[in-house]
Amino acid sequence: MPAHHSPSNPGPREAGVRVQTQTTVETRTLRIAPLPTVSEFAGYEAVLPGAAGRIMRQAERMTDLAERQQTHRFGLENRVVDGNLKSQNTGMWIGGVLSMVVVIGGIILLMRGLPVEGLIGILTPLAVLAGVFVYGKNQQVQQLAEKRAADIVQASPGPGTGVARR
Repeated sequence: MPAHHSPSNPGPREAGVRVQTQTTVETRTLRIAPLPTVSEFAGYEAVLPGAAGRIMRQAERMTDLAERQQTHRFGLENRVVDGNLKSQNTGMWIGGVLSMVVVIGGIILLMRGLPVEGLIGILTPLAVLAGVFVYGKNQQVQQLAEKRAADIVQASPGPGTGVARR
């Protein structure tokens, strides 16, 4: 049964439905650079004369500061590496001298007729030196494997990026 249309109940045509469409366009730009673009420089200069020069001086100061910090950091790293090398070298010399003293003591004990004590005096430092050598080699191999694994993880692409993270 068709609906009854009256002035108080207008039909679809008489309802006067108005449809509006609104479109919004938003543009965003991300630029990562130490200095503004030429047009941005011009805008700064138009608003505040001398601003472009101040921006350039600030960028130069930041660059100089970064270079000084890098030089300082490299100097510190070099001193740490040099100190570690000196410590390792000193430790090797002390260990070598002590081992020789114990071996010579073992030889003297052998010459005095104490074969068990003499052999212990000779073989103990040799066993210790061999153990230290094997332990050091194992540590080097393990550190190299860890470094390679870290390099592989670091060089692998991020999830969904297809770009290496190096």
